[in-house]
Amino acid sequence: MQTHTTMGLAYGSKDNYDKAIECYQKAININPECAVTYYNMGVAYYGKELETTAADYLYQTGLLYLKQNKRKKVLITIDCMKNLVSDSPLIQKLLK
Repeated sequence: MQTHTTMGLAYGSKDNYDKAIECYQKAININPECAVTYYNMGVAYYGKELETTAADYLYQTGLLYLKQNKRKKVLITIDCMKNLVSDSPLIQKLLK
């Protein structure tokens, strides 16, 4: 999983979001509980200007952090959502 995530970050840094998304999807298939990978996937979709899909992945990130009882990371994820997809109704769902 780590290798796929690292490769995804490298592709994303070069604005090759399609390749980054492929790598992140492989990482999610290996470990579907890794919130960081969902976060990275959301950022990659935002880079592709697919805000709704980006919001979905960021929401999943927040849910995983809630499940892991990492409240501070939930708040960081919500702040990211507010910056990237401020009109997403998923922000309010996470706040509840």
